[in-house]
Amino acid sequence: MEERVRERTDDLMTAYEIVSNERRRLFSVLEQIPGYVCLLTTDYRFAYVNREFLLRFGDPKDSSCHDFFHRRQMPCDDCRVIDVLVERRSQQWEWTGPDGKTYTIFNYPFTDYDGSFRILELGIDITDRKKAEEELSASREKLRLLYSHLQSAVEAEKKNIAREIHDEFGTVLTALNIDLAWLEKKMSEEQDTLKERIRKDIELVNSAIKVIQRISAELRPGVLDYLGFPAAIEWLVKDFGQRTGITVELSFNVRDFDLPMEHSIALFRILQEALNNVARHAGASKINVSLAEVDHVLILTITDDGRGIRDEDLATLTSFGILGMKERVDFLGGNLEIQGAVGVGTRVTVKIPVSHRGVGT
Repeated sequence: MEERVRERTDDLMTAYEIVSNERRRLFSVLEQIPGYVCLLTTDYRFAYVNREFLLRFGDPKDSSCHDFFHRRQMPCDDCRVIDVLVERRSQQWEWTGPDGKTYTIFNYPFTDYDGSFRILELGIDITDRKKAEEELSASREKLRLLYSHLQSAVEAEKKNIAREIHDEFGTVLTALNIDLAWLEKKMSEEQDTLKERIRKDIELVNSAIKVIQRISAELRPGVLDYLGFPAAIEWLVKDFGQRTGITVELSFNVRDFDLPMEHSIALFRILQEALNNVARHAGASKINVSLAEVDHVLILTITDDGRGIRDEDLATLTSFGILGMKERVDFLGGNLEIQGAVGVGTRVTVKIPVSHRGVGT
């Protein structure tokens, strides 16, 4: 019996030595980790801290973490250590230490060599990364505001150019047309050759007037300013169909069209670019355009029956038109999706959040 007790004791001592050695190896590794590490007991006291912890915060001795860091008698309200104790699973969170640094905290359930439960905490300093993220976010916001300013300036300039083309060139050509018609009437019947030449000049002037009207409308359709978004969309679709011969079906499912001008312009330009892309690349014979609202989100969908865009085309897409569409959508806090299948067609979906609106029935 004594022999068996000694053998059992030797086995336990050997196992204890193995566990102790493994524990020392673990802690030697923890000493080299580029982050602070500590072991906490179930009453939040420090059972172990590594060298990085000591360098950053000092020696906690036998104090609790809430007392050592915050001079509190009770655990902090936002501490996630209690979740590890209760749920026995790892947790990840962020914490700003007394040194002003921001850390990503990883808490793991840990069983010590004597069987006692511990919380192993690893803290990685992410202050520089957070600062870089904040600077990147600020930079993106500046670019977004710059883009908004540029778009507003471009639209204002387009509006001015369209007005000048229509008012100045249109007026001159109209006056010229009237004068030519007057000259034609004043000529005698014997001047047939000259009258024919004047009639051709009148036709040429009329063609120029139509070109000016088209250019002016494409730069900034007056219907968008004076009759609103629905009329502008209907004009755009009708004009596109007449110019290209592609059938375009339009459907509205929105009751209230009192959109801010920036939304109206953005959606108008997006639809304009999408239709132009279909005409240039899709080889489509039919396009369906729909505008609806679901849960305060305005949804513009353009679907064609063309050759269809491929995934690899989307992956390498560098079209300034598509990029411009995406920038307009991003600025309004929405998202743009382009889906296609070869031989089936392409669908462009634009979703933009709006407020205080109702869904049409």
